[in-house]
Amino acid sequence: MKTGKLDALRGSVESAISPVFNAFLKSSVVRKTAELMLPEGMENFGRESGFSANAAFSEALGATPGQATGPLQGLAAELGAMNMPAASNMSAAIGAPELAGVKLEADDPLAQPSIRQPATTQRGKTKSKKRDSAKFTKAETYNLQAVAYYSIGRHSKALECAEYALKLDKENGSAWQLRGAALLGLQRHEDSIKSYKRALVLEPDDFEAWLGYGQALMQLDQPQRAAACFARALELVPNCYPAALQRARALAKAQQIEAANDSYALALQLNPDDLDAWRERGDLLLQLERAAAALDCYNRVLQLNPSEINTLMRRGIVLRQLGRADDAVAAYDQALKIAPQQPALWFNKAIALESLGREAEAIRAYKTVLKYNASDDAAWTALGNIFLRSFIESLNHDDLPNAKTNWQEAMQCGRRGRSEDWHKEELHYLQAAAALGHHKLVKELIARNQGNELLGPLASAVEFLITKDQEKVTSLPTHIRRQVEGLIRLLRPLPA
Repeated sequence: MKTGKLDALRGSVESAISPVFNAFLKSSVVRKTAELMLPEGMENFGRESGFSANAAFSEALGATPGQATGPLQGLAAELGAMNMPAASNMSAAIGAPELAGVKLEADDPLAQPSIRQPATTQRGKTKSKKRDSAKFTKAETYNLQAVAYYSIGRHSKALECAEYALKLDKENGSAWQLRGAALLGLQRHEDSIKSYKRALVLEPDDFEAWLGYGQALMQLDQPQRAAACFARALELVPNCYPAALQRARALAKAQQIEAANDSYALALQLNPDDLDAWRERGDLLLQLERAAAALDCYNRVLQLNPSEINTLMRRGIVLRQLGRADDAVAAYDQALKIAPQQPALWFNKAIALESLGREAEAIRAYKTVLKYNASDDAAWTALGNIFLRSFIESLNHDDLPNAKTNWQEAMQCGRRGRSEDWHKEELHYLQAAAALGHHKLVKELIARNQGNELLGPLASAVEFLITKDQEKVTSLPTHIRRQVEGLIRLLRPLPA
């Protein structure tokens, strides 16, 4: 085949498949298969002439044109109707895997020494000399169909093609890798790992197998081993950005936070336009208590997409942590213009307003949260706490009517919030009121609320401070009497 025709053939194939399989399609084996057996089919691959492509594939596999060929039937027609994107130029950075404390099985490819060399385009060439060349070539044709089916989400068909290839050539590492990818797509993670292990025994320089092996391990919640797999993939294909990003995520999940941050930094040098990666790195930096650096990451996300609601909210949280509550409120207002019915935005705005002492506005914000989500326990509790503080402030100004109103509002919020600590908050503020000398008011408020057993000793203490009846204290059980006597000493007015 002429060079120009082969280049055109290869371009049509690469535009129809997912980037993760580019290296497979560029291998010498597949190029040879396409050149010798599938010129017509590959030229029609991904175009509208589905029958012509299917006929060429069928002929390559020993079937007559138009005859059903197992998993190949209808593939070209499916692909012809799709406008598949061209493969992107992916990049990544190499880093050493962290496997401290991880016990590896003897058959785990991670237990073998690292190759630490970029993959060549000669994968499988040596092994192919020892095989039946016709079966090997036909197996590679099935592999190519597995790639195509996988790229359009037909994982069952991709699995069927890979297993056809393995019937022809059980030592075909690419077929084992493709089988693993299909099983991963079908959520059969344990089976997927077995296939990837076999692929890596046969072809330890298969970066796609390392990448897929790591993804399967992530699904099984084994992030340290997954990070090591992604590192192996990066050693083989240093410009694989998805592998670099997946390694960062695996390290983060393994709580290797500093290493994960370094991996995110390297990945984002290679692809500075990934919103998710910038946001994830910002979240990671918050765990490292590096709020200013996290803010830089969130700002970068918003440069790329100013309407990113979750990042606007994160930015507000960080600004408040940095003591910039006014800027935080502005960030929430910006987000609320886009999503005015988002309760989380209103909640975080309320917190920022509280920190600025703007409690009337904070109350309105919490009430807006509850308008959209009446079962938000945190909002009910936060609102109740504002009313408790207002209760004490009213007492400081001897405004008993307003104090009673604030107390009733607080109790209603507390009951709706169902906070485990609410009864303790109630006791704390009533003790504060008693310490201010409002014993009769405290007695009245305790009488209104009989559901808090923690208030019993306080009720006895204020009763003594009002009546001076020592017998009501001495008649109490010893352990309760001691609590009441302690409260009396605490709450008794100081001598003039």
